[in-house]
This record gives sequence, structure tokens and C-alpha cells, in this order.
Amino acid sequence: MNPGEIDSKVIAQRAFWISQMMESLNDLHLEEKTAFLADRHKIAAAESYLRRALEALFDIGRHILAKRFAYSATEYTSTMRLLLKNFMRFAFTTSMRSNSWLISWCSGQENTRRRQTK
Repeated sequence: MNPGEIDSKVIAQRAFWISQMMESLNDLHLEEKTAFLADRHKIAAAESYLRRALEALFDIGRHILAKRFAYSATEYTSTMRLLLKNFMRFAFTTSMRSNSWLISWCSGQENTRRRQTK
């Protein structure tokens, strides 16, 4: 697998799904704990909305790993572990050279610079 460009449409779509699921959770009126826990349908709906939001978040992580670092993560735990490992390594090595390391990391500019120096 070779690194490529992060597709902003994929990220935006998953982020939209997350916002939709969070809005749906808010519609369940979770602040009324007793009433919420008494309704098994609300509990099931909340679980479903939360699961879908988390799946979209992990999809974003897998997309970044595949496109930015050429890693294929198939499990949620490996997705988060690989993201954290690569993000921290990138942040540490580039923070000395640039104040905008996060923008550079997200846009893939560092990966482009690395390929040019090889």
C-alpha cells in the first residue's frame, strides 16, 4: 500500500454523520435519567446512535492511516494505536522545524517533503 492524498470528502461525510448522530442523541432528552432508563427503546436508540458515531470516527482514523501513512488497520484498537503512534512521532519530529506541524500533518505536506528528499 502506498501513501496517497487524504480525501476531504470522506472526512467531511464521516464528520457529518457524527454530527447527525450527536443531534439524534440530543433529541432523546438524556438529561431526564429516570425517564430515559425506563424506556428500553430510547436506550436502544442511544446505543445505536453512539455506535454509529464511533464507527464514523474510526472510519476517519482508518482513512487517515491508509492515505497518510499507508497502514491498513482492521481493528478499532489498532486504528487508534497506530494513529497515536504516527501522530506523536510526526508532531515531535516536525515541531522543531515548523510552528504549523498539525496543518502540515493533516495536509500531507510533510509526506511530500519526505518523498522529495529521497
